[in-house]
Amino acid sequence: MAKKRTLVMTPEFRLSFPALFEMREYNEKKSYGLTMLFDKGTDLSQLKAAAKAALDEAFPKGVKNPRTPFLDGDDKVDEWGEGFKGKIYVRASTQFKPQVVDQNRVAIFDADKVYPGCYCRAVVAPYTYDNSGNRGVSFSLEAVQFIRDGERIGGGVSADIFNDGKVQGDAPVASGNDDDPFGL
Repeated sequence: MAKKRTLVMTPEFRLSFPALFEMREYNEKKSYGLTMLFDKGTDLSQLKAAAKAALDEAFPKGVKNPRTPFLDGDDKVDEWGEGFKGKIYVRASTQFKPQVVDQNRVAIFDADKVYPGCYCRAVVAPYTYDNSGNRGVSFSLEAVQFIRDGERIGGGVSADIFNDGKVQGDAPVASGNDDDPFGL
């Protein structure tokens, strides 16, 4: 008998690190996926209950210190930016291209319309793992729904940088080749 998959719809989250239209390689494995940023006060009880049920089913005798998919964004602010401050982040991935739709459930095919910083919700399914003594639970990504626009997060700078023709930290340009440390 096939194991029953539990599907759970997430609350609204800010989207980070989307790979929804093309696979991304990580540790020599390719997958589709995303990182969901939830405000720390968000009710994640349905996601947590589904994750716990999956752990209980897979490890009926229990698991000491299982790896959790619910991670503290404050620990990643220095590495990944201010968008993670005050957030719980949860990753979800899949080997199969997820369905991506808009507010009216119309398919989205343009990756620029679902960007880091927009607000979405997703359908995920918990699964457990036991790899080299690392036991835990994670989520597979089933589908994503774009809910609304948000301020972009991630790399890059604003176009406002071109306003006065100077970039903060601009150094005066030296004249003559004697001052050229690159020998050009």
